[in-house]
Amino acid sequence: MFSQQLSLAQSEADRVNNKLTAKSEEYANYQRTKHAKFIQLQSAHNSLTQKHALVDSSLQAVQSTQAASTQQLTQALTKVQDLQGQLAEQEAAFIAEASGLKRLVMIMEEREKQAKEIMENIKHEWAGVGDHAAH
Repeated sequence: MFSQQLSLAQSEADRVNNKLTAKSEEYANYQRTKHAKFIQLQSAHNSLTQKHALVDSSLQAVQSTQAASTQQLTQALTKVQDLQGQLAEQEAAFIAEASGLKRLVMIMEEREKQAKEIMENIKHEWAGVGDHAAH
């Protein structure tokens, strides 16, 4: 009877031992699978971290370039405004000078007309004096 119980206990121990071995192997496979997934996720995380750093670096470069371009544009706009102001001043000076020259030409033409009239009167009077002297 003890040998039968011992045999039963031993077969139960073998069965439990086999079951424990199977569960240990199943757990080891599960651990290897999870470790492989973890390594894969860690690699993906590292890759994404590097991509993020590259994108961040590119963003900073673009922002720097944009800031420099904005500064150049502001300087160019300021220069254009200065040049427009100078052009307006030159146009105003030109218009004033042209107006002054027109007035001068009109005055000179009027004086020339008056001088011609005076000359004509003098010629006319001289001819009258000549005629008067001849009589």
